[in-house]
Amino acid sequence: MKGKLFHLLELAAGIVLQSVCFAAFWGFSGWDMKLYMLVLLFPAGALFMAGGVAKLMGEEETTHFWHNFTLCILLPFYGAAGMLFLALFRRYLFNLNSSAVDDAYQNIQFRKTDIEEDYARSGHSEKIVRRELWVQSYFDIMRGYDKGLKKSLITKILKEWTPNGVKLLKMALEDSEYEIRSFAASGLSHIEEQMATNLASLRKSLSREPDNLDLMLTLAEAYLSYLRTGIIDQGLSQEYLRMAVTILDSIESSVQIFSRHDFTLKLLSARAAIASILGDAIEEERLWKRILQYSPDNPEALGNICAIEFRERRFASLRESCLKLSEFAHPNTPFYESVQLVVLQTQLEESGLLQTHEKINGSSLPPSIENVSSNFRIESGVSGHNDSQGVSS
Repeated sequence: MKGKLFHLLELAAGIVLQSVCFAAFWGFSGWDMKLYMLVLLFPAGALFMAGGVAKLMGEEETTHFWHNFTLCILLPFYGAAGMLFLALFRRYLFNLNSSAVDDAYQNIQFRKTDIEEDYARSGHSEKIVRRELWVQSYFDIMRGYDKGLKKSLITKILKEWTPNGVKLLKMALEDSEYEIRSFAASGLSHIEEQMATNLASLRKSLSREPDNLDLMLTLAEAYLSYLRTGIIDQGLSQEYLRMAVTILDSIESSVQIFSRHDFTLKLLSARAAIASILGDAIEEERLWKRILQYSPDNPEALGNICAIEFRERRFASLRESCLKLSEFAHPNTPFYESVQLVVLQTQLEESGLLQTHEKINGSSLPPSIENVSSNFRIESGVSGHNDSQGVSS
């Protein structure tokens, strides 16, 4: 109400000023108004009138105000009538179809609501998919017929660390659905391109700082990580392994590493990864246990020891390792389900409720044991973890 009153006063002031100028100009009042006063008061009156009419007619656009003002200036004393006519035309005649506009706006609002509901439903579906990815074996999903679940799994592989990620993508290349095959092929190509880009960037950085031990170790870890993805061919795998070993030998010859506890752990982790690649389980386990001497609750070391014990079917020691690992394992971590599953299976075996062959093939309990060994690996950049993609071999 106060706003309208102000605009009415604004319009009234404009009318008064314009009227005074009109009367003085034509000599109706007998006033002797100087020319400069006329020049000052006339635009001021036009300004007040243009602003008052624009606001009272609900015209928010600035262009409407300037239209009104221009009319008042260019058509002295007649522009006010023209301005008022134009404002009324815009306010009433031009908006004859306002109901149709309102209907269209309502439709947009309804559609916006539908989109928001669709988004909420998709979020719910995503939770269901995530749950399915926990419950089912990833290989079972790829063998199945649910195309949506397969696409979700491929997306997960490309976005975050996933056990047997590259093997699953290669498996998807033989899917009966063209869309799945194409999606998997694009994913593998993207991983290869990202690997090449990351390695080139690391080499370039190292060429500028050839004595930077952290960069050297990061490059060695990248070689080992990409080597284990299973994407590169045999010849390139051997080359990556040779280069990683050469870099680690060069690092170990430096006296600087002995004063850095965290660096020593990373170096031992890389050596353990090499032992794993070469199939030397004894040396690999020795190196992981050596890491545990420095850091007794190291999740990477414990996870990989669990993987070794699982592969060698040492279920008694596996249960102990899993129990220790489960003390700090968060439910959202990749290995959590495997830890709980193995503890349960070893308990069932000891009670005689689960036979050895059932425990090995994993056909009786979800998720399939097929994923368990890979799930134990909690790599920090080595041992099958692709830093750029979150893909594991």
